[in-house]
Amino acid sequence: MSRKNTPLAVITIFSLLAILLSFLSFTNFFIPLFLVVIFFILLTAFFFPFWSFLILILLRPLLDIFSQKEILKMGDFSLTATSLLGISALLSLLISLFSKFSKKEYSLKKFPSFLFFPWLLFFLGTFFSLFSSISFSTSLAEIIRLFSIFSMFFLGWFLVDDNTKLKNFFLLIIATSVIPLLVGFWQFFTKKGFQLSFEDVPNRIFGTFAHPNPFAYFLILIAILIIIKVKETNQKYSRFFWSIYFFLILIALFLTYTRGAWLTLILALVILTFFYSRFLLFWGGVCFVFVYLLFNPFQNRINNLFHQSSSSSVNWRMEMWLDGIKIVQKNFVNGTGIGTSKIALLKTRGPYMGSLDPHNDFLRTAIEGGLLLTLAFFVLFSTFLINFWKNFQQKNISFNMRFVNLSFFAITLSLFGASFFDNILSATALNWIFWSLTGAVLRNSK
Repeated sequence: MSRKNTPLAVITIFSLLAILLSFLSFTNFFIPLFLVVIFFILLTAFFFPFWSFLILILLRPLLDIFSQKEILKMGDFSLTATSLLGISALLSLLISLFSKFSKKEYSLKKFPSFLFFPWLLFFLGTFFSLFSSISFSTSLAEIIRLFSIFSMFFLGWFLVDDNTKLKNFFLLIIATSVIPLLVGFWQFFTKKGFQLSFEDVPNRIFGTFAHPNPFAYFLILIAILIIIKVKETNQKYSRFFWSIYFFLILIALFLTYTRGAWLTLILALVILTFFYSRFLLFWGGVCFVFVYLLFNPFQNRINNLFHQSSSSSVNWRMEMWLDGIKIVQKNFVNGTGIGTSKIALLKTRGPYMGSLDPHNDFLRTAIEGGLLLTLAFFVLFSTFLINFWKNFQQKNISFNMRFVNLSFFAITLSLFGASFFDNILSATALNWIFWSLTGAVLRNSK
């Protein structure tokens, strides 16, 4: 056997052994199959770190619906399918770094300190909150999840190291939306969507995600990437294809009935069209009015923002925020512990007041980590906003990369705004993709 084929042979042999052992150990078909996939990813990271990274990115949106699927339970701590995938992301990062360092192909000195500092500040805030955590196991699980997001950022910066890889990476991210999109349309036509009868919201699609809201924000990222692809291609048929797919994404986004995501996409598009086509900005406004007048469900969702009932999601958000502020006032230094906002709100509000997600990431970080973590979260977003804006203004990078940086400035600012009224930080699949793209774009904007 040639030395070139040795890595592939090793992966194949160990994967077959893992299949045999795991099927002998479990009665549930899903668990051994999932463990085999995880084992394959980690083994691949030793020899082909870039491909291991791509597999992780491809799997995460597909498995979001299994975020509560328990694999293993040890006391208060339980491993779900997605948390195990998060651990795999961490291990893949360590394996990839070890592989590169051992071959002397990379040095940490190449990683800009201004990109590392906001993450360091953020994790200092999370660790500081551990000392006051009201549930250590919950906080530990949340730290692993947040580290998996950082791993995706670092792997994106570390592995997507040229423009060709960046373009292919954009294509892969868009490809991750195909199955969730098909599942979403199936949910719509078969009426298997998410139902909120108390708000008269019919059949909200959620694809392969756990809830319509994270699916909607995921679709926004895909929409922005499609715009980038349309902008960089001169081929008529390619533009036609991307335009059709963009239209399908918009239909799916509409069918999630997630108002926050609608506003987020509108803000991102306003920024892009303001700088590149104010003519399209005008026609975008006309289309918005047209959709509002023509489609009753869209009209009702918008009108409910201004005519609130006792069951309105806006109304219970306001009530929850008031309860959350009371918790912050009692624990404003180091909070109740990272990942514990639901537990803290449950103690304050009781189990019969609806969702316990804060629906405000700044309030959430204040509850869980006090003022330090809230400040760190603000610095994290602000740092990358500033970097995207600076790159957009550079004259020594290509026109396409300037447009890419403006696009990411627009989506980052829009998600930053959405963090004031939705659970952006909790959407792991969205964050994996967003931060891996952020790392990749910044790497190729030097």
